[in-house]
Amino acid sequence: MHYQILSKDDIAEQLLSMEMVQDYTRVYDPQDEPLLKLYRSAAIQFAETYTNRVFGSASVAGSFDTFKKTVYLPLGNVVYVSQVMAYNGDTLEVLDGYRFNQVTKQLIFTKDYSKHSDFQVEFFVDSPLGVVAAPLIIGMLKLIATWFENREDISNGVSVAQVPMNHRYCFDLYRISPVG
Repeated sequence: MHYQILSKDDIAEQLLSMEMVQDYTRVYDPQDEPLLKLYRSAAIQFAETYTNRVFGSASVAGSFDTFKKTVYLPLGNVVYVSQVMAYNGDTLEVLDGYRFNQVTKQLIFTKDYSKHSDFQVEFFVDSPLGVVAAPLIIGMLKLIATWFENREDISNGVSVAQVPMNHRYCFDLYRISPVG
């Protein structure tokens, strides 16, 4: 399934407060705050993309080409499906023959829509910020610190090596494998 986030709350300050970022990086200069905020947003986006989750609330549109009896909805804690549509020939129809399984996060069709194509699903994801696991928070803080410390691509007189990404393990613990 391909998906696009239609709208999402800005959760950066609630998830990783600037005070937490500054304490972790030990960077307290007000001149560096805009750069730290940029790194914080990028770290959150990286963590969400890498783990296939959404932190906070988001409205999502997903699509798949051909009919499948069951379809897994990505991005973690799907709360509800608001609409399912598909093309029957040249006509876009709103479908009502489905149910959503809260446990498996699967959209299960109860009618045969095999003559339909280009399915579109709109759903809502909500992951409370208070339950974001500590290793994910640590992984994002490590990303921010690594990016801040290694913000130049070239260092004169120093051998340049790839930035170590050992903190990726923090994200691997909570990664949802993409499934169709």
